[in-house]
Amino acid sequence: MTDFLRWNSEFKAADIIALLGFIATVVVVIYAGLQIRQSTRATRTDTVLRLLDNYFGDEKLQSMYYKIDYKDYDHDMPFPTRKDEPYVDRLIYFFDTVGWLIRSGILTMDEVGLIAYQAQRVLRNSDVQAYLHRLDGAHKSDGRPTPAHRDARNLAQAIARERRLRS
Repeated sequence: MTDFLRWNSEFKAADIIALLGFIATVVVVIYAGLQIRQSTRATRTDTVLRLLDNYFGDEKLQSMYYKIDYKDYDHDMPFPTRKDEPYVDRLIYFFDTVGWLIRSGILTMDEVGLIAYQAQRVLRNSDVQAYLHRLDGAHKSDGRPTPAHRDARNLAQAIARERRLRS
């Protein structure tokens, strides 16, 4: 048998130093991983808090949400009297952004759970659906990707899927 395969029970100073170096490396890697995890969690929490602040802190968006929720929004109004359209757009763009953040892996469905109900109420509303359908036509005629606000629509589908799984 060769010498390098033979067990040697003697420890040399170099062996102890190498073992201590290995242990120190493992401890530093674990510590760094925990720090990265904590930093990521803090960043995600900050993102969610800013989203919620932007959404719930905007009185016009909240007012528009309640108009839609109480069926007080009518997409079929003549165009010059559609004073609500910019606020509907803002709501849809907000939910589109949330959907993009989820698709990008920046946020999870659990992290946006606080707005899930309102997203469903807006994005499943028949007048909002008609508006999105009209936007699909405009996108198609302009050569832009369809459907319009794909991430908002995917958000609504993901919320519905989550609700079905939890019931």
